[in-house]
Amino acid sequence: MGTNPLLANALDLDRWADTLESRGTFPELMRRLLAQTPGITNIDIRAHEGTAAPGWDGTATSDGSSFLPKGKLSFEFGTNKQPKTKADEDYNKRAAQNVEKSDEIFVFATPRNWAGATEWAKRRSSENKFASVEAFDAHRLEGWLQSTPAVHYWLSEKLGKPVSGAQTLTSWWEGIRGNCSIKVPPAFHVVGRESELKQLMTLLSDEQIVPAVQATWRNDALAFCFAALIETDSAALERTLVVSNKEAWYHLATQTESLIMIPMFEGPDIGIGKKNRHRIIRVLNEGESVRSGSVTIILPKIDRIASAKLLTLAEVDYLEADRLSALARRGMGAFYRKISLDPARRRPGWVKDESVAKYLAALVLVGGWEEQNTKDREVISAFLKLSYGEITRLLQQVQEEYPDDHPFIQSGSRWCLVDPIDAAAQLLRRLSPEHLDRWDKLLIKSLLIKHGMFACDSPVQVGQERDKQASSWTLMTCVAKSLALIAQVTNSEGLELMQVRTHLQHVVEMLLTRAFNEKSGADLSRLNYVLPYIAEAQPSLFLTVLEKDLRLSKPLVEKLICCSSVVGWSSPNRLERVVAALQCLCWSNEYAARAALLIAELSQFDCSREELEHIADQFALALVGHDRISIIGEGDAQYIMERVFESCSKLFDLLVGRVLFRDFWSAHPFEPIYREWVTLQNGSDDAEFAVRQKGLLMVIVNYLRKHAHCWLSLLHLLERLEPCDRKFVLDEFKACFLSGRFDADQQFECWSYLHALMLDRHVRQCRDRLLSWGGFKTLSEVVEFLEPQADPRRYAWLFGRPERLCVRGLFYKDEGFQETLWVEREAALSVTMREGGESLRVLVDATNNAACIGECLAGLNSCPEALILSWFGESSLNLRSAASSYVLHKARRDGAPWVIGFLEGNSLSPESKCVFVASLPCDEKMLELVSGLEFELRVAFLKHVNLFEIDEQQRACVLDELLEFGCVAQVVELLSLMLSVGEGPDAANIFRALSMLLVTVERDRCILFHDVVVELFSFLESMVPDHSDLPRLELLFSCRGYGLESLRALYRYFGYEPDYFAECIIAMVDAVCEEREDFEVQLHFNEIICWWQIIPGLQEDGTVDSSFLMGWVEAVQKKLVGYVSAEKSELYLGYVLASSPDGADGMWPAEAVRSVIEHMKSSVLERGISTRCYNRDSRGTRRDYIGGVPEWCLVNKYREFSRCMTLRWPRTAALLSRLAEDYEIEARQEDTKAEEKADEG
Repeated sequence: MGTNPLLANALDLDRWADTLESRGTFPELMRRLLAQTPGITNIDIRAHEGTAAPGWDGTATSDGSSFLPKGKLSFEFGTNKQPKTKADEDYNKRAAQNVEKSDEIFVFATPRNWAGATEWAKRRSSENKFASVEAFDAHRLEGWLQSTPAVHYWLSEKLGKPVSGAQTLTSWWEGIRGNCSIKVPPAFHVVGRESELKQLMTLLSDEQIVPAVQATWRNDALAFCFAALIETDSAALERTLVVSNKEAWYHLATQTESLIMIPMFEGPDIGIGKKNRHRIIRVLNEGESVRSGSVTIILPKIDRIASAKLLTLAEVDYLEADRLSALARRGMGAFYRKISLDPARRRPGWVKDESVAKYLAALVLVGGWEEQNTKDREVISAFLKLSYGEITRLLQQVQEEYPDDHPFIQSGSRWCLVDPIDAAAQLLRRLSPEHLDRWDKLLIKSLLIKHGMFACDSPVQVGQERDKQASSWTLMTCVAKSLALIAQVTNSEGLELMQVRTHLQHVVEMLLTRAFNEKSGADLSRLNYVLPYIAEAQPSLFLTVLEKDLRLSKPLVEKLICCSSVVGWSSPNRLERVVAALQCLCWSNEYAARAALLIAELSQFDCSREELEHIADQFALALVGHDRISIIGEGDAQYIMERVFESCSKLFDLLVGRVLFRDFWSAHPFEPIYREWVTLQNGSDDAEFAVRQKGLLMVIVNYLRKHAHCWLSLLHLLERLEPCDRKFVLDEFKACFLSGRFDADQQFECWSYLHALMLDRHVRQCRDRLLSWGGFKTLSEVVEFLEPQADPRRYAWLFGRPERLCVRGLFYKDEGFQETLWVEREAALSVTMREGGESLRVLVDATNNAACIGECLAGLNSCPEALILSWFGESSLNLRSAASSYVLHKARRDGAPWVIGFLEGNSLSPESKCVFVASLPCDEKMLELVSGLEFELRVAFLKHVNLFEIDEQQRACVLDELLEFGCVAQVVELLSLMLSVGEGPDAANIFRALSMLLVTVERDRCILFHDVVVELFSFLESMVPDHSDLPRLELLFSCRGYGLESLRALYRYFGYEPDYFAECIIAMVDAVCEEREDFEVQLHFNEIICWWQIIPGLQEDGTVDSSFLMGWVEAVQKKLVGYVSAEKSELYLGYVLASSPDGADGMWPAEAVRSVIEHMKSSVLERGISTRCYNRDSRGTRRDYIGGVPEWCLVNKYREFSRCMTLRWPRTAALLSRLAEDYEIEARQEDTKAEEKADEG
């Protein structure tokens, strides 16, 4: 066997020993030699930094080989120029440590040429200090290297030898990655391919199998092999070689040392490699044929999320990492070409192929389309003047001729560009004049469809509308996005693509002219969704057209709102897409200012509150940025803000917080998809934002100097301002007040807010020991100055929550606080009452706690009682609340005599008497008093009774009275209260209450008690599961829309009484649905059957009584004859049977159900079972890009069940097989959607 003269030899080793690298790497060489020599175990070698540590340089155990004797090996290494001197030193040091002869074999190794090595070893061995002594110099190591080719190649690559014919897989990977601008992690090629990795490693353990790894790009398959080995078996990786010619293959295949060889040439002699027990891996391009005897591992696309995370670890920006991972999914070759450092690599072969380049260039204008859409195929065929079959063959030809890197990929059912920017940059020069001339027709056919799309809420719905007579949503968006793509590429390529750039301007002008000149707004509505891409393509033209339209008395843009009043804000037929188009332009320094002004101008239309907030969000984003300062300059930003406040005043309140503090939590700017404007901006800078904030604050204050009624919007943000800005705002506010621009209401509103803020800050500083609040002194002065002296509302704050108050220096929980607060409240009420009844009314109306004022009035010795009670007839909620609170606390204080006195007097109207009684407390004396009143007053009291005031001993008595007087709402709430405190109410009362609830409470209010009703039924199921009324009530409440947690009583009753179940079906079928509620009752009854829980005949041990079930089914069928069609009855029975548990054999359905299926031989019944089963099977929350994994699990399960049942239950097996087929269709659809989604970006 010959040797390869290009590999490292003894002379190379000797020269290498002169380098510093050899000191740390020589032990690594020895470790690899030992690891790949048969019979060597327990290897422990210190390499690199570990060489300086004390002890042996290495140890191992040998079973005997051509190079090492049998025994325990102990190594010393040396790279010194005098190897004998180093060997003697090491030998003497180790020998001196031995008291008697050691059983170790002393081995000294050096990369130097040492002519006397053999004689030295013999002499030292004869001294009997060790079992044996061995010496390895460069010549002896060369022989060892020749028997371990993988190590020989590894060392040769380390020494920089011009190795040919083969290289280590590690060296190949380092060469690939070293030519990239990103250090791609090896794991990038295995994420999402974990099962394929396990399969490869399993196959490598079988000597008889030659695994083949196939990918769309062969280097991807090779990188996958490297990543798999480095992750699972680094020792195997060290003996893996990539072989590029037959000579090297033959040389390596005949070696006795076991290798893993990967041939990269045609026709390798696999047999000779297997004969010498080498492992062989074939790596193939997509479409390459596989040799017999190989097991092919077809690599799926990498996982998008995981691969993007790996790229971020390689210091790639997350958004760029996400785009690159999507590109790698579409084409791994294109991914590596994009990040290549080699300029020649960046020009793919298909660009140079004249026969296909011009057609590919035309398809760049298309961007993407749906393979299955007939209209798409017609549009593209007309554009290219080729049949669609010719276009398909063209794309297939490109993929076959350039399998490593092709421009188009079929992702699911969608054709799309692998790398749009790269393809456009490479191909636009090849565009023919004919294709440019037909570009406008392509756009018209794709974007301006002659039918309405005004009421479509989403791209999906739009797509459904368009499918009737138009091309796909994919084609529409891709053609529009291509406009932006071509604008970016032609802008960066200079004069070379001037003709394409000129034509782009022409076609965009044509689209906008048609859209804005068509008076009905139909064309604009059709173009609406793609406006952001059109704006990105021709910003100046788009802005000019929109500005011109908004200057008209009836702008056409307004029709996007008027065209469909029922459409939600997310619809493509609303202003959202116009705003998105303008926001896209706000990333450009040239167009941002104009675009921001136009965003604000859109608020002039009759927009909803949600639409105005969206406009305000996007305008503020343009002005101050989201996580970076806006590119609009300081002066321009202030000028824009001034103009917007003057011309769009209704945006003021919405904008103040947004521009000063970026209060747009959920808003995100629409970014350009191709233009590189975003990369030109600065990053986030808090200092720059602070400067912008101060400038805009000045603009806001200047506006408020002329519009004093808006001051409260800024005052609400006072706490968030910096201390110096806070003082500035307060000083300006004070100056504005002194100028006399506030009326009494405005003065009170501002004072009330500032006073509350002052109290809050004072409480926090003094009671909670928080840091001093900058500007507090100024705030206190302004509050004192601003206080309205003659306005009774100035006392409203005293009746707020005590824990937030500070009265005469006392805080809540301070000793004497409550007494002091009462004195202050009493004094305030006394002053107010002296000012007259109207002042008292004004105070009550101004407070946020009118009940507190009523309580305080009840505690006074003297107050205008008649006036207070007259408030029962007022429309003001505050006045009525104060009067009710007054009665409640007055009755508690003065008792029944006071109540009786008023009721027997003539000062109250009958209506006011009812409200008076409803306000009374619910204690024992009042219950006794009320029991003697007339019926209307007793009902009024019970309907407004405070359930939490009722003593535990009185609850049952009050419950009886509530039931007697038909106070159903209070009954239900009291029952819920009793359950919550563990006081189990009488079941009879619950049944009575539920029956009354159905009859006496209107449906909408009845639904309000949903949670309580569910709780009551759960209690009944646990306490009286066999009560005769329980099934009926479960049925009635379920038909009224209550989602009861369990219908076990109802299903048990249905199971015991098939005739009752049949009668319910007959009643529902015969019912005439005249009202919406009737339809809903039928719908809910169908849901009861569809979600059947307990199959008839179910035993306690979980099995199903077959004879009982069969009898039940036959009884129901017999009862339904003549009332319900056979088809409907069998369908219902199918729904019931689908509730079957698993059988004794662990398969679904149970054996009893299988027997019914085989007996009835009804396809309708089987359809009912499969439909119910399909809706029942949970597939959980679907993660991004997971595809049809849940459905495939169900496919496998039902196919296995079907296979096992075929012999004994053939119809059941056929049912399960059909169910598996349905899931398979859904699984493939989900796989397609996931693939398309993962490939986007």
